[in-house]
Amino acid sequence: MQPPAPDQNADPPKRGRRIVFFLLLGLVLLLGFGLFWWGLPLARGLLQGASRYGELQWQRRGAWIDVTLEQAKRRSWPEGTAFLEPEWSTVLPGLAVAELWMRRPPNLLAFRLILVRADPAFWHPSVAFEPNFSGSTVAGLAGAGAFPVAINASYFSEEGPVGLLIQRGVRWRPASRRWAAHFFVSPEGIPRVLNKKNADLSGVWEGVQGFPAIMSGGTTYPYMRYGGRGFDVGVVDRRSALCINRQGELLLLATDTLTNGLALSELATVLGGLGCIDAMGLDGGTSTGLFVHTSTRMESIPNLKPVPVIIGLRPD
Repeated sequence: MQPPAPDQNADPPKRGRRIVFFLLLGLVLLLGFGLFWWGLPLARGLLQGASRYGELQWQRRGAWIDVTLEQAKRRSWPEGTAFLEPEWSTVLPGLAVAELWMRRPPNLLAFRLILVRADPAFWHPSVAFEPNFSGSTVAGLAGAGAFPVAINASYFSEEGPVGLLIQRGVRWRPASRRWAAHFFVSPEGIPRVLNKKNADLSGVWEGVQGFPAIMSGGTTYPYMRYGGRGFDVGVVDRRSALCINRQGELLLLATDTLTNGLALSELATVLGGLGCIDAMGLDGGTSTGLFVHTSTRMESIPNLKPVPVIIGLRPD
């Protein structure tokens, strides 16, 4: 007996339902991805907004220590006033790395700072970038062993870095008259931070501008404490910065966090608490990135946004 012929009229509705199902599923996934992509920065902003309340604490040997009101408001940092005590680990001659954990109760979500301290007698700071200023990760621009240590540099736009950019004595970008913060390196490899508008560029071998100018000669600028100049010093975000300490060493700092970080006023306190005398900010937020790759220590804070320029350290 022959089996009954298939009902040719039954297939199209089934296929149609399957097509509608997969179309709806694709639409739901697309909407979900869109909401996630749109909501991630919003959620990050809300968490950062909530994180700005509370007094800063730092951790030493497992114990949490308050940053006192006097320390949080201090503007002058003479010798002997540094209070932060990170546990430095020497990874190569003239190069030390430390981590410093911080939190802001009642928010108990802790975040860490990665710190690098370099002796210019052993380490030479340089700027590095692709000729077309294409954005990349800090680790990518550091190259395969070219710079064992690197941090994101100055602010940028779609056209590349904004403000001064000098590499090996060649000026790739003109200085901005709006910014006072400069990081300079002499031909001998000596780094310095000069917070001065219309700075003299003679004898500068490597250089970038940044923002904001944080402290000079051991004194924090008033706007870093009280605000003004068009920015809120209480906003919590990822931060990157550099400074020169009393020993003439270069310190690099970056926050390792997605939804927390430091307010600019707190960043000034941290830099003063580390013994800095001249300090400036680099491009923070999603541009924050730090890379340490040595035989004895590896650290990486991936930048969430591609950056065109880094400051790297290479053995002298």
